[in-house]
Amino acid sequence: MVFDRVFLDFDVSNHEVKKIKNELTSLRCHGLKHEKSRQDELKDQLQDLITNEKIAKQAIDEAKYFAVKFKETFGKYPALFFSGCKGCHAYAFFKATGFKNLNLAVSWFAENVKKSYNQHTLDLSVTQDAQARLSRIPYSKHQLTDLTVVPFSIEDDYDEIIRKSLHPHVEDFSRENYQTDFHKHLQKIDLVETYNARVKNINKTSNKVSLGGSKNFNGVYDHRVFFNSILGDPAREYPDKEYVMYNCPFKDHNDRKPSFRVHKKGYYCYGCQRRGNYWQFLRDFHDLDDMQIRKYLINLRN
Repeated sequence: MVFDRVFLDFDVSNHEVKKIKNELTSLRCHGLKHEKSRQDELKDQLQDLITNEKIAKQAIDEAKYFAVKFKETFGKYPALFFSGCKGCHAYAFFKATGFKNLNLAVSWFAENVKKSYNQHTLDLSVTQDAQARLSRIPYSKHQLTDLTVVPFSIEDDYDEIIRKSLHPHVEDFSRENYQTDFHKHLQKIDLVETYNARVKNINKTSNKVSLGGSKNFNGVYDHRVFFNSILGDPAREYPDKEYVMYNCPFKDHNDRKPSFRVHKKGYYCYGCQRRGNYWQFLRDFHDLDDMQIRKYLINLRN
């Protein structure tokens, strides 16, 4: 399918808000005038939490931080919108582009952004289905808070964003101001993740990869996945540059800071200068011969 935008959702988890929303939604199932005084009371409580208690501040601050990092990589800020409740959306616009599986690409991107930038409010569930993904319409009112969905910039503080939401004024919007080459980055992820998913879904009993004499890129579809399976989670991740860093695992290198770089097709240590692919690593790290490496990889797959 063809897409020309994606959005990330930043949303604060708040037990009190959830409780109010559940009761308010339950009452409204019987009509907008059912126990109206109670509905109005709940709506006021919810709006107070947002406007005065500033419960959406963490989500907005994290969205702003993401926007700054996004601009550093892709040249422009994403479009930011306050959702009218306890969160906000960040839109990235790009040239209409076909993808094999945009869900996998956006999910991978969002997961790495959340982990790399410590984005607690980034809601990964929203990235699961591009076709079912819904966001609020700009300048519409949130049905439970009566706060308006409005755009904001990284310069706007929380109070200014709320002021705009309470007293909205429709501003000109040109998507050209937010158009980036983000689609090219997503396409690269799309290819890798679609291939990875295909490999993972192959029945293990029929997945007999020829490893004989393999010192090339056979049997391992992504070295980042391979090293994660044997070394665990990396010390640092760089989703924009598509590599990860470990403390060098070789025993003769006392690596106190991550200098072992792993990318899709191999590894390189800036400290001890070792480099290669998975086959070379198993040979050097475990002191295995070719036959032992084949057995090791077969056992790893099983």
